[in-house]
Amino acid sequence: MDNLRRIIHLSRDFPVDGAVQEDAPGSLADACTTTSGSIIRSSAPRTVVAPSSFSGFTAHRGDETRRQLEQQQQQQQQPEQPTVHDRSMSGTTGKRKEIYKYLAPWPLYSMNWSVRPDKRFRLALGSFVEEYNNKVQIISLDEDTSEFSAKSTFDHPYPTTKIMWIPDSKGVYPDLLATSGDYLRLWRAGEPDTRLECVLNNNKNSDFCAPLTSFDWNEVDLNLVGTSSIDTTCTIWGLETSQPLGRVNLVSGHVKTQLIAHDKEVYDIAFSRAGGGRDMFASVGADGSVR
Repeated sequence: MDNLRRIIHLSRDFPVDGAVQEDAPGSLADACTTTSGSIIRSSAPRTVVAPSSFSGFTAHRGDETRRQLEQQQQQQQQPEQPTVHDRSMSGTTGKRKEIYKYLAPWPLYSMNWSVRPDKRFRLALGSFVEEYNNKVQIISLDEDTSEFSAKSTFDHPYPTTKIMWIPDSKGVYPDLLATSGDYLRLWRAGEPDTRLECVLNNNKNSDFCAPLTSFDWNEVDLNLVGTSSIDTTCTIWGLETSQPLGRVNLVSGHVKTQLIAHDKEVYDIAFSRAGGGRDMFASVGADGSVR
């Protein structure tokens, strides 16, 4: 009995099974002795750290465990810091995506962005209606309401095969817009009215012309526009006015160069964007070649 009392007394402060744990009910660590030698059950669980063997007991007061609990309580009491997403970051987290939508009154075939620095969200749209009367519409984004609205709408003969703003990123020239279809047309954009500047036709001896499939505006020399046609030709137009292009007077144009570019219809033309791109262009056609 004396040996049992010593074991029970030691179990109050020392571990038995070699692990850090909360003692299960009924273990020796739950028991303590009274002055009369009887055993009663303690309701408070005890946390103990066992030595490597029974050969030498070392008492551990649980100071480190208490410090860890106090640190956890302090962390729980501190308010959580809000997560801030930097919208300038290039990753997917916090990156903002916006989709704007505009519904035109008719099917659309062509479009082009304005390059004016002060009108970044402005586009020109060309309709596709299978009849003579078609439309060109200029729309702009209201950044306060995040909605597109029509700023100007005007008639256009036949659908536009291509539509393009003058590639003047510095904003030196006025708002000129070119369209291709039966002819090459230049327009001066306005709100709400858009004015036709000129119609360029290289076949003045006939009321009929070969439809234009595409065109390109020379970015190096803004006075040059190239067109492609189903009659196998490419034409380089020179735009001219007595003032800086389109500033005051009506814009006019003349044929600088016309050549038979392909054996079949020519479907597209593009000037080079390289440093010497003023006099260099390429074309593609139904004969499968690029020249």
